[in-house]
Amino acid sequence: MTAARVTIPSPALPAGARSALVVATTTYQDPQLGRLRAPATDAADLAAVLADPTIGGFQVTTVMDRPAQDVRVAVEDFLANRGPDELVVVYLSCHGVIDAHRRLYFAATDTVRTRLASTGVDSQWVNERMDDCRARRQVLVLDCCFSGAFARAAKGEEALGLDQLAQSGRGRAVLTASNDREYSFESTADARAASAEPSPGSVFTAALVAGLRDGGADADGDGFISVDEAYGYAYGRVRASGAAQTPQRWLSGGEGEILLARNPAGRTISPAPVPDALRTALDSPLPDVREAAVHTLGRWLTSGEPAQTLAATRELAAVADNDIPRIAAVARAALGAEAGAERTGTSPPATTSVRKHPHLAIPAGRRKRIIGAVAIVLVVGVVLATVLLRGGFLGTGSKHSSVGAAQILVPSMLTVDDVRQLDTRTVWTSTLSQDWIGSDTPAPVCLAFSDPSLPTPQAAAVRRFQGGPDQDSYVLDVAMQFASDTEAASTADVLLRHMGACDQPGALLERGWNVTGAGDAAAGVSAIIQDKSPVHHTVQVGRTGKVLHILDASQPSVSPDGGRIVGLLAAVIGRACAPAAGTCPDNPSASPGVPPRTALDPQFLAPGDLPRITATTGRWAGTDVSTSFPFFGSQCEGKNLATVPGPQDRRHRSYLLKDDAAAPQGGFGVDEYILAFPDSKGADALAKDVGASIDGCATSIPTAKVEKGDTIDLKAGNATLSGRTWTVTQQVDPNARQKYRLALVQLDRNVVYLLAPTGSSFDFSDAQWKAVAVRAGERVTNEG
Repeated sequence: MTAARVTIPSPALPAGARSALVVATTTYQDPQLGRLRAPATDAADLAAVLADPTIGGFQVTTVMDRPAQDVRVAVEDFLANRGPDELVVVYLSCHGVIDAHRRLYFAATDTVRTRLASTGVDSQWVNERMDDCRARRQVLVLDCCFSGAFARAAKGEEALGLDQLAQSGRGRAVLTASNDREYSFESTADARAASAEPSPGSVFTAALVAGLRDGGADADGDGFISVDEAYGYAYGRVRASGAAQTPQRWLSGGEGEILLARNPAGRTISPAPVPDALRTALDSPLPDVREAAVHTLGRWLTSGEPAQTLAATRELAAVADNDIPRIAAVARAALGAEAGAERTGTSPPATTSVRKHPHLAIPAGRRKRIIGAVAIVLVVGVVLATVLLRGGFLGTGSKHSSVGAAQILVPSMLTVDDVRQLDTRTVWTSTLSQDWIGSDTPAPVCLAFSDPSLPTPQAAAVRRFQGGPDQDSYVLDVAMQFASDTEAASTADVLLRHMGACDQPGALLERGWNVTGAGDAAAGVSAIIQDKSPVHHTVQVGRTGKVLHILDASQPSVSPDGGRIVGLLAAVIGRACAPAAGTCPDNPSASPGVPPRTALDPQFLAPGDLPRITATTGRWAGTDVSTSFPFFGSQCEGKNLATVPGPQDRRHRSYLLKDDAAAPQGGFGVDEYILAFPDSKGADALAKDVGASIDGCATSIPTAKVEKGDTIDLKAGNATLSGRTWTVTQQVDPNARQKYRLALVQLDRNVVYLLAPTGSSFDFSDAQWKAVAVRAGERVTNEG
């Protein structure tokens, strides 16, 4: 038989509590300890993959930019009262500082480089706290300069290696970004000469996160990522990058290998080989012999071993298709009632219904078994998924369809006559028509169907129409039918939050669309895919009863008008509303507005709100929102936003541009501060004081240069958004100047302040920076 490999979800992680503490320090009071941008983003990325239930499944505690005593308390509290069966992970990203005795200290916000013993976090103290922890599985990850010196801190001997830490007898793994004499960040010779500790970026944590996030670290393909595999992957990536650092590890004997994560890409299996005796029985001319062989395959089907289940499913499907009725009936019974129900009639349908979405890349088509020639029917995927998986939405290679699609979805789908409404002069042609959603189905911009929180649809259908010869000019219609209005509404809510963030590489949110009169609920956005030749999209999601339609209209020049796209949405919703028991369109319209709320921190900027600097590359990542933070401004603000009296709530978030090789070595990012006052009076006063201080900065600091940017005065919801942008240049030393982009926006009782240190050759445009400021103000309307 053909031994095609398939991918199935990775096994569940072992039972037991899994907890992680992520500590990162980016800002320091001591001027000898330079500010770090990368650790905050790297810590956020690591926390995200560890907390992801499909990857790490950890309960994550994050500690950002805290003084040394707070860090010590957080570490001790985290490690105390742990049970012996727990897995604990501690991650530290900060400046690592060596004293005169070559002891390693972790720097906190209040660490003084010349007073490490009293103001730093002693690595030996951390090691002792882990010794005291009762958890038998421990992982310590250190991403700081000289982190390999942790081994010396543990025992205080000059020649001590990491492997000697095994004397503690615990199941502990220690991963360090460098040895005891190396920096942890890439640096140039000039940067190293200018600073005792350069910090252009953390290649170690980025490599570690990448291996967990995409499953690349799963070296043996068993669906799990062990600590050893994660280290091996990160080590290879770091060394391949050319960074002048050598990651190190130590793994104690413990109680077997420590499993850090599941492979989110799943595990790949091949069908188990069919023994010659069983193959001979299946090909026997005697029906009783073949029936006995079918019963044997039935036992394989329920063995719990995926390779045997896959082989048995394929063989039984062939028997059910090609043997005499009596033997075929036994094979169908073994395949199960659900698969049998999908295979009614004498010939399998061209498209088979899939209710328990299979997560398996198994090709559809009728299987004919003639000696030596085999093909596979889609029911193999149905049965194997049903036996092994039960549930899920859009795993690798899955397809989603239903007989119900012919009754509701298919008649409601977009047609050529519909899309001609957009441009009657364009020749529109159908380029895709399928009654399922698979892993190869094109997804609308800003949306992700792979979200595990999405309910499973009963049916799905997709249509795509291209306008003229340009492949970037098209309209996509993706529709789904659910078991109830509640499931459809839940799916729409999740998709709209994805749309509001638009966390898709290269996507920039242009505007939101407020949609009314197009069914039970609808909303949309316009977004630009930033590339050498930008592509503009308008996406709208509409629900009527238990049916969703998602339209994505694309063209190269400008984003399609939402007011025209809502006409197409009303057409498909209008055909689905009666059979879906939903609301039919009534005077549908769309007007520009704020993008939908994001799932997390909806008052802050989303990744899709920030433009690339280099059109073809780069992605934005945000840190966790902090309510306690140091304020590092441009020196022109006249106020310390971290301590200024009056606000009842103040929050801060940093955004770092990643994966852009043209970005400055020290990192390129934006800081956003939101201060909420009890009423608008306090916000008015702060906005006036800070604005006046920036305007007059060139007078108070003669070396400063201030350029006023655009004023902001527009409506955001029912409130007025007002503010201004500036460009400030400061003389930081006799031979160097630093340029800042600043923006201050007020909306009722809220003040938003944005700061971005930039340069002459890598910077936002004036229009881009104003758009970011306006969007930051618009996002604040998502209060509560």
